[in-house]
Amino acid sequence: MEYTVTEMNGKRFVEILSGNPPIETEQQGMDLISLCFEQQVNDILIPNECISDAFITLSTRLAGTILQKTVNYHIRVAAVIDEARFNPRFAEFAMESNKANEFRVFQSRDQAAEWLAG
Repeated sequence: MEYTVTEMNGKRFVEILSGNPPIETEQQGMDLISLCFEQQVNDILIPNECISDAFITLSTRLAGTILQKTVNYHIRVAAVIDEARFNPRFAEFAMESNKANEFRVFQSRDQAAEWLAG
């Protein structure tokens, strides 16, 4: 998994640049948490191409499992996910998540980065 540490407004976050394969297992979620600890940051930006269909399909429980772990470790997650990939349940999940401060879904990398740096 390729990544960079981005700094904006004096705040640092891990930005995933590519993921092959995309995040589709709980272990990959734990690897993201480990990456944040290694880089001494509490925020991560994940682009659309690094999000698997299994993550978006809530019945797999992958999103819930990974996001519960990031909450437990106080890591905020900004995901850039194309709305065209949303199913009705994920659309509701994204809408509710965007009201909180732990996980949010954005339509652009710049919006996600601004939230993390804000």
